[in-house]
Amino acid sequence: MKRYGWILLAVSLTSFEVWVVFLQSGPMNFANNPILFPLILVAFTASGLGGWWMLFKIVRHEKHIFPLILVPLLVPNSFLWYYFERITPGAPS
Repeated sequence: MKRYGWILLAVSLTSFEVWVVFLQSGPMNFANNPILFPLILVAFTASGLGGWWMLFKIVRHEKHIFPLILVPLLVPNSFLWYYFERITPGAPS
């Protein structure tokens, strides 16, 4: 069940980002929706920096690098899964 939760979260965040960029009815009118600008800023910043952070952690701390290094390259927002499933349950690093 936990796997489906991560899949749902990643698909939701990616859908929000696609909605913002590609749809004409997206929240590009910030005068009508002022709360959406910080959400958009956080979502895109977290996606970019989170992927790089995940690559850095994989290269420095994982034994088998190749299978895991493909995850942030192919799955958007996968750094959330990596943090909550691989980093948090283990010992602090």
